[in-house]
Amino acid sequence: DPNNPTHWNPDADANQRWWLTAAKARGADTFEAFSNSAPYFMTRSGLVSGNWNAGEDNLRSDQYERFAAYLSGAMKRAQDATGVTFDTLSPVNEPDTDYWGAGGRQEGSHWDPASQARMVTTTRARLNADGVSTRIAGMDETNPNTFRTNWDTYDPATKAAIGRLNTHTYSTGGRTGVRDIAKGTATPLWMSEVDLGGSVGQSFTDMSPALDLTQRVNEDFRELEPRAWVLWQAVEDYENMTPGRENSNWGLIQTDFTPADAATEPLRKNKKYWAMANYTKFVRPGARVINTDNADTFAALRPAGQGAVVVHTNPTGAPQRLTLNLGGFQSVGTGAVERYTTDGTKNLQRESDLTPAGKTLTATVGPGSVTTFVLPGATGVNTADTTAPTGAARQLLNDRSGKALAVATANGRTTLVQRTSSPGT
Repeated sequence: DPNNPTHWNPDADANQRWWLTAAKARGADTFEAFSNSAPYFMTRSGLVSGNWNAGEDNLRSDQYERFAAYLSGAMKRAQDATGVTFDTLSPVNEPDTDYWGAGGRQEGSHWDPASQARMVTTTRARLNADGVSTRIAGMDETNPNTFRTNWDTYDPATKAAIGRLNTHTYSTGGRTGVRDIAKGTATPLWMSEVDLGGSVGQSFTDMSPALDLTQRVNEDFRELEPRAWVLWQAVEDYENMTPGRENSNWGLIQTDFTPADAATEPLRKNKKYWAMANYTKFVRPGARVINTDNADTFAALRPAGQGAVVVHTNPTGAPQRLTLNLGGFQSVGTGAVERYTTDGTKNLQRESDLTPAGKTLTATVGPGSVTTFVLPGATGVNTADTTAPTGAARQLLNDRSGKALAVATANGRTTLVQRTSSPGT
Protein backbone atom coordinates (compact mmCIF):
# COMPACT_ATOMS: atom_id res chain seq x y z
CA ASP A 1 0.00 0.00 0.00
CA PRO A 2 1.82 3.18 -1.15
CA ASN A 3 -0.19 5.22 1.34
CA ASN A 4 1.11 3.16 4.27
CA PRO A 5 4.53 4.48 5.41
CA THR A 6 5.47 1.12 6.92
CA HIS A 7 5.24 -0.53 3.50
CA TRP A 8 8.21 1.50 2.23
CA ASN A 9 11.81 0.44 2.81
CA PRO A 10 13.96 3.57 3.01
CA ASP A 11 17.13 1.47 2.82
CA ALA A 12 16.27 -0.22 -0.47
CA ASP A 13 18.42 0.20 -3.59
CA ALA A 14 21.56 1.29 -1.76
CA ASN A 15 23.67 0.95 -4.93
CA GLN A 16 21.27 3.08 -6.98
CA ARG A 17 21.30 5.75 -4.28
CA TRP A 18 25.11 5.62 -4.15
CA TRP A 19 25.24 6.36 -7.87
CA LEU A 20 22.89 9.32 -7.57
CA THR A 21 24.90 10.82 -4.71
CA ALA A 22 28.22 10.20 -6.48
CA ALA A 23 26.99 11.74 -9.74
CA LYS A 24 25.71 14.84 -7.96
CA ALA A 25 29.00 15.18 -6.06
CA ARG A 26 30.91 15.10 -9.36
CA GLY A 27 28.87 17.88 -10.96
CA ALA A 28 25.84 16.21 -12.54
CA ASP A 29 23.02 18.73 -12.35
CA THR A 30 20.25 17.27 -14.51
CA PHE A 31 18.39 14.19 -13.32
CA GLU A 32 15.49 12.18 -14.69
CA ALA A 33 13.62 9.39 -12.89
CA PHE A 34 12.31 6.77 -15.26
CA SER A 35 10.54 3.45 -15.01
CA ASN A 36 10.95 0.36 -17.15
CA SER A 37 8.21 -1.63 -15.37
CA ALA A 38 5.78 -1.52 -12.52
CA PRO A 39 6.71 -3.70 -9.51
CA TYR A 40 6.07 -7.38 -10.11
CA PHE A 41 3.04 -7.50 -7.81
CA MET A 42 1.19 -4.95 -9.99
CA THR A 43 1.74 -6.85 -13.26
CA ARG A 44 -0.32 -9.42 -15.10
CA SER A 45 2.57 -11.87 -15.45
CA GLY A 46 3.94 -11.40 -11.96
CA LEU A 47 7.27 -10.48 -13.57
CA VAL A 48 8.98 -7.16 -14.38
CA SER A 49 10.29 -8.45 -17.73
CA GLY A 50 6.90 -8.13 -19.43
CA ASN A 51 3.70 -9.96 -20.26
CA TRP A 52 3.63 -13.57 -21.43
CA ASN A 53 2.29 -12.06 -24.66
CA ALA A 54 4.91 -9.37 -25.28
CA GLY A 55 2.47 -7.34 -27.39
CA GLU A 56 0.00 -6.89 -24.52
CA ASP A 57 0.04 -4.55 -21.53
CA ASN A 58 1.59 -5.96 -18.37
CA LEU A 59 0.26 -3.48 -15.79
CA ARG A 60 -3.04 -4.72 -14.39
CA SER A 61 -5.94 -2.42 -15.26
CA ASP A 62 -6.76 -1.84 -11.57
CA GLN A 63 -3.21 -0.72 -10.69
CA TYR A 64 -2.80 2.63 -12.49
CA GLU A 65 -3.45 4.81 -9.45
CA ARG A 66 -1.35 2.53 -7.26
CA PHE A 67 1.58 2.58 -9.72
CA ALA A 68 1.40 6.38 -9.99
CA ALA A 69 1.55 6.59 -6.19
CA TYR A 70 4.53 4.23 -6.23
CA LEU A 71 6.35 6.44 -8.77
CA SER A 72 5.67 9.62 -6.82
CA GLY A 73 6.60 8.06 -3.49
CA ALA A 74 9.74 6.34 -4.75
CA MET A 75 10.96 9.52 -6.44
CA LYS A 76 10.35 11.58 -3.30
CA ARG A 77 12.23 9.07 -1.14
CA ALA A 78 15.16 8.95 -3.57
CA GLN A 79 15.38 12.74 -3.51
CA ASP A 80 15.22 12.89 0.28
CA ALA A 81 17.97 10.26 0.61
CA THR A 82 20.40 11.75 -1.91
CA GLY A 83 19.78 15.49 -2.17
CA VAL A 84 19.14 15.07 -5.89
CA THR A 85 16.22 16.91 -7.48
CA PHE A 86 14.62 15.17 -10.43
CA ASP A 87 13.71 17.55 -13.26
CA THR A 88 11.50 14.98 -14.97
CA LEU A 89 9.75 11.66 -14.40
CA SER A 90 9.23 9.22 -17.28
CA PRO A 91 6.55 6.65 -16.31
CA VAL A 92 6.78 4.42 -19.43
CA ASN A 93 9.71 3.34 -21.60
CA GLU A 94 9.70 2.05 -25.22
CA PRO A 95 6.04 1.23 -24.62
CA ASP A 96 4.42 0.40 -27.97
CA THR A 97 6.72 -2.50 -28.84
CA ASP A 98 6.82 -6.26 -28.41
CA TYR A 99 10.33 -6.30 -26.94
CA TRP A 100 9.31 -6.95 -23.35
CA GLY A 101 8.32 -10.55 -22.74
CA ALA A 102 7.97 -12.50 -19.48
CA GLY A 103 11.21 -14.26 -18.60
CA GLY A 104 13.36 -11.95 -20.75
CA ARG A 105 16.74 -10.60 -19.66
CA GLN A 106 15.65 -6.95 -19.35
CA GLU A 107 13.02 -5.18 -17.31
CA GLY A 108 10.27 -3.80 -19.54
CA SER A 109 6.57 -3.33 -20.11
CA HIS A 110 4.31 -2.98 -23.13
CA TRP A 111 1.75 -0.16 -23.13
CA ASP A 112 -0.85 0.40 -25.85
CA PRO A 113 -1.21 4.11 -26.78
CA ALA A 114 -4.44 4.42 -24.79
CA SER A 115 -2.71 2.87 -21.77
CA GLN A 116 0.21 5.28 -22.14
CA ALA A 117 -2.20 8.20 -22.09
CA ARG A 118 -3.95 6.87 -19.02
CA MET A 119 -0.64 6.38 -17.20
CA VAL A 120 0.60 9.87 -18.10
CA THR A 121 -2.54 11.63 -16.89
CA THR A 122 -2.82 9.44 -13.78
CA THR A 123 0.80 10.16 -12.87
CA ARG A 124 0.34 13.90 -13.40
CA ALA A 125 -2.73 13.87 -11.17
CA ARG A 126 -0.87 12.00 -8.42
CA LEU A 127 2.14 14.32 -8.57
CA ASN A 128 -0.20 17.29 -8.32
CA ALA A 129 -1.96 15.74 -5.35
CA ASP A 130 1.41 15.16 -3.66
CA GLY A 131 2.47 18.75 -4.33
CA VAL A 132 5.25 17.66 -6.70
CA SER A 133 5.99 19.96 -9.66
CA THR A 134 8.37 17.55 -11.47
CA ARG A 135 7.55 17.50 -15.17
CA ILE A 136 6.47 14.30 -16.90
CA ALA A 137 8.66 13.19 -19.80
CA GLY A 138 7.17 10.95 -22.46
CA MET A 139 6.96 8.61 -23.94
CA ASP A 140 10.56 7.44 -24.44
CA GLU A 141 9.59 5.49 -27.53
CA THR A 142 12.20 3.38 -29.27
CA ASN A 143 12.11 5.41 -32.51
CA PRO A 144 10.59 8.65 -33.84
CA ASN A 145 8.01 7.02 -36.13
CA THR A 146 6.49 5.04 -33.27
CA PHE A 147 6.67 8.13 -31.04
CA ARG A 148 4.57 10.01 -33.57
CA THR A 149 2.08 7.14 -33.92
CA ASN A 150 1.57 7.17 -30.16
CA TRP A 151 1.43 10.96 -29.88
CA ASP A 152 -1.19 11.31 -32.61
CA THR A 153 -3.61 9.20 -30.55
CA TYR A 154 -3.28 11.30 -27.38
CA ASP A 155 -6.05 13.68 -26.43
CA PRO A 156 -5.26 17.32 -25.57
CA ALA A 157 -5.19 16.62 -21.82
CA THR A 158 -2.55 13.92 -22.23
CA LYS A 159 -0.41 16.10 -24.47
CA ALA A 160 -0.69 18.98 -22.02
CA ALA A 161 0.43 16.72 -19.15
CA ILE A 162 3.79 16.03 -20.83
CA GLY A 163 6.39 18.67 -20.03
CA ARG A 164 9.20 17.23 -22.15
CA LEU A 165 9.17 15.00 -25.22
CA ASN A 166 11.57 12.02 -25.13
CA THR A 167 12.35 9.77 -28.07
CA HIS A 168 15.05 7.20 -28.75
CA THR A 169 16.66 6.74 -32.18
CA TYR A 170 17.40 3.03 -32.36
CA SER A 171 15.84 3.41 -35.79
CA THR A 172 15.69 6.83 -37.34
CA GLY A 173 12.65 7.29 -39.59
CA GLY A 174 10.36 10.17 -38.75
CA ARG A 175 12.82 12.42 -36.96
CA THR A 176 11.60 15.60 -38.65
CA GLY A 177 8.00 14.76 -37.71
CA VAL A 178 8.87 14.59 -34.01
CA ARG A 179 10.95 17.75 -34.38
CA ASP A 180 7.88 19.55 -35.75
CA ILE A 181 5.67 18.22 -32.95
CA ALA A 182 8.09 19.72 -30.45
CA LYS A 183 8.18 23.05 -32.26
CA GLY A 184 4.41 23.13 -32.76
CA THR A 185 3.71 22.50 -29.09
CA ALA A 186 6.66 24.57 -27.82
CA THR A 187 7.72 21.57 -25.72
CA PRO A 188 11.40 20.74 -25.11
CA LEU A 189 12.60 17.63 -26.96
CA TRP A 190 15.34 15.20 -25.94
CA MET A 191 16.93 12.33 -27.77
CA SER A 192 16.87 10.47 -24.50
CA GLU A 193 18.51 7.14 -25.33
CA VAL A 194 20.57 5.40 -27.98
CA ASP A 195 23.80 3.47 -28.39
CA LEU A 196 25.31 1.41 -31.17
CA GLY A 197 27.23 -1.84 -30.83
CA GLY A 198 29.07 -1.30 -34.11
CA SER A 199 29.58 -3.53 -37.12
CA VAL A 200 32.76 -5.21 -35.82
CA GLY A 201 33.40 -7.44 -32.83
CA GLN A 202 34.65 -6.16 -29.49
CA SER A 203 37.53 -3.75 -30.14
CA PHE A 204 39.19 -0.88 -28.32
CA THR A 205 41.17 0.33 -31.36
CA ASP A 206 38.79 0.01 -34.34
CA MET A 207 37.31 3.36 -35.41
CA SER A 208 34.24 1.99 -37.21
CA PRO A 209 32.00 1.90 -34.08
CA ALA A 210 33.04 5.48 -33.33
CA LEU A 211 32.28 6.60 -36.88
CA ASP A 212 28.86 4.95 -36.68
CA LEU A 213 28.20 6.80 -33.43
CA THR A 214 29.20 10.23 -34.73
CA GLN A 215 27.01 9.71 -37.79
CA ARG A 216 24.04 9.09 -35.49
CA VAL A 217 24.90 12.18 -33.42
CA ASN A 218 25.14 14.36 -36.52
CA GLU A 219 21.95 13.04 -38.12
CA ASP A 220 19.96 13.32 -34.91
CA PHE A 221 20.96 16.94 -34.39
CA ARG A 222 20.35 17.85 -38.02
CA GLU A 223 16.92 16.21 -38.38
CA LEU A 224 15.54 15.91 -34.83
CA GLU A 225 17.03 19.10 -33.30
CA PRO A 226 16.98 17.84 -29.70
CA ARG A 227 17.97 19.99 -26.74
CA ALA A 228 19.97 17.07 -25.32
CA TRP A 229 21.48 13.88 -26.73
CA VAL A 230 21.80 11.04 -24.22
CA LEU A 231 23.90 7.90 -24.59
CA TRP A 232 22.74 4.49 -23.34
CA GLN A 233 24.78 3.40 -21.52
CA ALA A 234 28.20 4.88 -20.81
CA VAL A 235 29.59 1.93 -18.81
CA GLU A 236 29.07 -1.61 -20.14
CA ASP A 237 29.88 -5.09 -18.84
CA TYR A 238 33.21 -6.12 -20.40
CA GLU A 239 32.56 -9.83 -19.93
CA ASN A 240 29.22 -9.60 -21.74
CA MET A 241 30.88 -7.85 -24.69
CA THR A 242 33.63 -10.47 -25.20
CA PRO A 243 33.74 -12.65 -28.35
CA GLY A 244 32.36 -15.62 -26.45
CA ARG A 245 29.22 -13.64 -25.64
CA GLU A 246 27.77 -10.62 -27.49
CA ASN A 247 31.11 -9.71 -29.15
CA SER A 248 30.09 -6.08 -29.49
CA ASN A 249 30.98 -2.50 -28.58
CA TRP A 250 28.14 -1.18 -26.45
CA GLY A 251 29.13 1.55 -24.01
CA LEU A 252 32.01 4.02 -24.03
CA ILE A 253 33.81 2.24 -21.20
CA GLN A 254 33.82 -1.50 -20.54
CA THR A 255 34.70 -3.06 -17.22
CA ASP A 256 33.97 -6.40 -15.55
CA PHE A 257 30.85 -5.96 -13.41
CA THR A 258 31.79 -8.94 -11.21
CA PRO A 259 35.60 -8.76 -10.95
CA ALA A 260 37.79 -10.81 -8.69
CA ASP A 261 39.34 -7.54 -7.44
CA ALA A 262 37.44 -4.34 -8.17
CA ALA A 263 40.41 -2.23 -7.09
CA THR A 264 42.57 -3.53 -9.95
CA GLU A 265 39.86 -4.02 -12.60
CA PRO A 266 40.69 -1.72 -15.57
CA LEU A 267 38.33 0.77 -17.22
CA ARG A 268 38.65 -0.02 -20.93
CA LYS A 269 37.90 3.03 -23.10
CA ASN A 270 37.00 2.29 -26.71
CA LYS A 271 37.19 4.66 -29.68
CA LYS A 272 33.56 5.66 -29.13
CA TYR A 273 34.66 7.16 -25.81
CA TRP A 274 37.22 9.41 -27.48
CA ALA A 275 35.00 10.32 -30.45
CA MET A 276 32.21 11.30 -28.05
CA ALA A 277 34.72 13.47 -26.22
CA ASN A 278 35.31 15.34 -29.50
CA TYR A 279 31.82 16.74 -28.87
CA THR A 280 31.36 16.79 -25.11
CA LYS A 281 34.69 18.37 -24.13
CA PHE A 282 33.94 21.40 -26.28
CA VAL A 283 30.18 21.66 -26.89
CA ARG A 284 29.03 22.46 -23.37
CA PRO A 285 25.55 23.00 -21.90
CA GLY A 286 24.22 26.32 -23.14
CA ALA A 287 25.79 25.98 -26.59
CA ARG A 288 23.51 26.40 -29.61
CA VAL A 289 23.74 24.04 -32.57
CA ILE A 290 23.78 25.78 -35.95
CA ASN A 291 23.33 24.46 -39.46
CA THR A 292 26.05 23.37 -41.87
CA ASP A 293 25.89 22.28 -45.50
CA ASN A 294 27.76 19.02 -44.86
CA ALA A 295 26.12 15.96 -43.31
CA ASP A 296 29.39 14.98 -41.62
CA THR A 297 29.95 18.40 -40.06
CA PHE A 298 28.44 19.47 -36.74
CA ALA A 299 28.74 23.10 -35.59
CA ALA A 300 27.69 25.00 -32.48
CA LEU A 301 28.01 28.47 -31.01
CA ARG A 302 29.57 28.40 -27.58
CA PRO A 303 27.60 29.77 -24.59
CA ALA A 304 27.24 33.56 -24.49
CA GLY A 305 28.58 33.81 -28.05
CA GLN A 306 32.19 33.14 -27.02
CA GLY A 307 33.37 31.45 -30.19
CA ALA A 308 32.28 28.39 -32.11
CA VAL A 309 33.05 24.67 -32.32
CA VAL A 310 33.05 22.48 -35.42
CA VAL A 311 33.25 18.67 -35.29
CA HIS A 312 33.90 16.92 -38.59
CA THR A 313 33.84 13.19 -39.25
CA ASN A 314 35.74 11.73 -42.18
CA PRO A 315 34.29 8.21 -42.56
CA THR A 316 36.26 7.49 -45.74
CA GLY A 317 39.55 5.70 -46.20
CA ALA A 318 41.28 8.75 -47.69
CA PRO A 319 42.30 12.19 -46.37
CA GLN A 320 39.84 15.03 -46.92
CA ARG A 321 40.51 18.67 -47.61
CA LEU A 322 38.05 20.64 -45.50
CA THR A 323 37.11 24.28 -46.07
CA LEU A 324 35.16 26.19 -43.43
CA ASN A 325 33.42 29.31 -44.75
CA LEU A 326 33.23 31.65 -41.77
CA GLY A 327 31.69 34.54 -43.71
CA GLY A 328 28.53 34.50 -41.62
CA PHE A 329 30.43 35.67 -38.54
CA GLN A 330 30.99 39.35 -37.88
CA SER A 331 34.53 38.59 -36.78
CA VAL A 332 36.76 35.52 -36.66
CA GLY A 333 39.45 37.23 -34.57
CA THR A 334 43.17 36.78 -34.88
CA GLY A 335 43.69 33.96 -32.40
CA ALA A 336 44.71 30.42 -33.27
CA VAL A 337 42.14 27.76 -34.08
CA GLU A 338 42.66 24.69 -31.88
CA ARG A 339 42.39 21.23 -33.47
CA TYR A 340 41.83 17.84 -31.77
CA THR A 341 41.83 14.48 -33.55
CA THR A 342 40.59 10.99 -32.79
CA ASP A 343 41.50 8.23 -35.23
CA GLY A 344 42.95 4.73 -35.22
CA THR A 345 46.10 5.87 -33.41
CA LYS A 346 45.06 9.15 -31.72
CA ASN A 347 42.77 9.76 -28.76
CA LEU A 348 41.54 13.36 -28.79
CA GLN A 349 45.09 14.41 -29.61
CA ARG A 350 45.77 18.11 -29.99
CA GLU A 351 47.29 18.86 -33.37
CA SER A 352 49.07 22.00 -34.56
CA ASP A 353 46.92 25.13 -34.35
CA LEU A 354 45.53 26.75 -37.50
CA THR A 355 45.08 30.35 -38.63
CA PRO A 356 42.14 31.39 -40.87
CA ALA A 357 42.89 33.19 -44.11
CA GLY A 358 40.45 36.04 -43.72
CA LYS A 359 37.14 34.28 -43.08
CA THR A 360 38.15 30.96 -44.57
CA LEU A 361 39.74 28.09 -42.69
CA THR A 362 41.21 25.13 -44.55
CA ALA A 363 42.54 21.91 -43.09
CA THR A 364 43.26 18.34 -44.09
CA VAL A 365 41.67 15.65 -41.94
CA GLY A 366 42.90 12.08 -41.98
CA PRO A 367 40.99 8.97 -43.04
CA GLY A 368 38.60 7.43 -40.55
CA SER A 369 38.87 10.37 -38.17
CA VAL A 370 36.85 12.75 -36.00
CA THR A 371 38.31 16.26 -35.72
CA THR A 372 37.22 19.15 -33.50
CA PHE A 373 38.02 22.75 -34.41
CA VAL A 374 37.68 25.36 -31.65
CA LEU A 375 37.32 28.88 -33.05
CA PRO A 376 37.52 31.19 -30.01
CA GLY A 377 37.33 34.42 -32.04
CA ALA A 378 34.28 33.57 -34.18
CA THR A 379 31.68 36.00 -32.85
CA GLY A 380 28.78 38.14 -33.98
CA VAL A 381 26.75 38.03 -37.18
CA ASN A 382 27.64 39.38 -40.59
CA THR A 383 24.14 40.42 -41.58
CA ALA A 384 25.14 41.20 -45.16
CA ASP A 385 26.21 37.59 -45.64
CA THR A 386 23.43 35.85 -43.74
CA THR A 387 20.28 37.83 -44.52
CA ALA A 388 18.02 36.22 -47.10
CA PRO A 389 17.35 38.40 -50.16
CA THR A 390 13.99 40.18 -50.08
CA GLY A 391 11.59 40.58 -52.96
CA ALA A 392 13.04 37.68 -54.93
CA ALA A 393 11.12 34.56 -55.82
CA ARG A 394 12.24 31.50 -53.86
CA GLN A 395 11.81 27.87 -54.83
CA LEU A 396 11.48 25.11 -52.22
CA LEU A 397 12.63 21.69 -53.41
CA ASN A 398 12.05 18.31 -51.76
CA ASP A 399 15.45 16.71 -51.15
CA ARG A 400 14.03 13.23 -51.68
CA SER A 401 11.90 13.66 -54.80
CA GLY A 402 13.37 16.78 -56.34
CA LYS A 403 9.86 18.18 -56.78
CA ALA A 404 8.96 21.78 -56.00
CA LEU A 405 6.36 23.18 -53.62
CA ALA A 406 3.52 24.72 -55.60
CA VAL A 407 -0.08 25.89 -55.26
CA ALA A 408 -3.01 24.29 -57.05
CA THR A 409 -6.57 25.63 -57.26
CA ALA A 410 -9.53 23.40 -58.01
CA ASN A 411 -13.24 23.95 -57.37
CA GLY A 412 -12.44 27.20 -55.67
CA ARG A 413 -10.13 25.54 -53.15
CA THR A 414 -6.40 26.23 -52.89
CA THR A 415 -4.03 23.50 -51.74
CA LEU A 416 -0.30 22.95 -51.49
CA VAL A 417 1.09 20.33 -53.88
CA GLN A 418 4.44 19.06 -55.18
CA ARG A 419 5.19 19.37 -58.89
CA THR A 420 8.08 18.93 -61.26
CA SER A 421 10.42 21.89 -60.87
CA SER A 422 9.59 24.82 -63.14
CA PRO A 423 11.47 27.91 -61.97
CA GLY A 424 9.66 30.15 -64.45
CA THR A 425 6.31 29.49 -62.83
